[in-house]
Parts: sequence; C-alpha cells; structure tokens
Amino acid sequence: MHDKGSGLLIEKSLLEHARRWIHGLFEGLRDVDEETRRQLLQGVGKYCASVKAVPVAKRLVKEEPDIYQRFERLRETVLFPKFRVEKEDEWSTLHVEYSAEEEPCICPLVQYGVIDVHPFMCECTRGWIQTTFEALLEHPVTVKLEETVCQGADTCRFTVRRVN
Repeated sequence: MHDKGSGLLIEKSLLEHARRWIHGLFEGLRDVDEETRRQLLQGVGKYCASVKAVPVAKRLVKEEPDIYQRFERLRETVLFPKFRVEKEDEWSTLHVEYSAEEEPCICPLVQYGVIDVHPFMCECTRGWIQTTFEALLEHPVTVKLEETVCQGADTCRFTVRRVN
C-alpha cells in the first residue's frame, strides 16, 4: 500500500519522465523531413482535439443552428483564444490569435509546466484548430500558421479558411 507522500513522488516522477520523453521526441523529429514532421505533429493535434474539443463542438452543432452563436459558445466552453470572423454574412475566414501575455501556449502540457514551448508544437496546434473548427462548422477548413510565440513572435496567429 502506498501512502499519499509516495503517490505524489510517483506523480512528479512520471511528469518529469513525460517531459524528458517529449523533449527527446522533439529532438528526434529534427532528423525527420519537414513534411513528415508536419504531418506527425498535426496528427497529434487532431487526436488531442478529438478527445475533448470535438465532442464539445458536435454538441454545439446539435444545440445551436446559428454558426455565430456556436463561435460564442465555443469561446465560453473551450476557453478558446480570441478569434474573429472576417466576412460576416457567410463566414469564409477566421483569424485565431492569442498573445504570450495571456498564455505561453494554448497547449495544456505547456500551461501546466509538463513541457516547455517548442517551435514544433505549432503544427500540433494547427491540427487541433483544424479538427475543432471542422467539427464546429461541419465543413472542411484549411489552417495557415501566420506567426507564433514559439517561433519568436509576440502573438500566435492562425488563419482558418473554408474549403469550397
């Protein structure tokens, strides 16, 4: 039987192990061609979104026929960073952004100190945004990474466009 103190030590040990493992993975990905690395990391982001954000988005689709109300409810429910719609009559482009002053990264692994920010994570976020908005909008989208804090900017900005 473990006491509470040993459980906390195991938890800290596992978090440190996860930190080292992810750092090692990122180092190994440096040797992979850029397109493969992009696909792998976007796949991780898509999977991550499918666990929590996609079920929320699908619920919002059922509850809210108005797309702009879905946007508002997504902001409230997922605590999503700022996003704005470029064309109001029928959305065509969204701009998703957040600054390092608010959070170092949208990723909970960074927010909770499990891992440090890393430029490779931006592709993971890109996959997460794509999957989340495709579920919310029930339509394919593309996501362009404009700039990110991990890559030296003051703000993370992504552009989401409807695929016609």
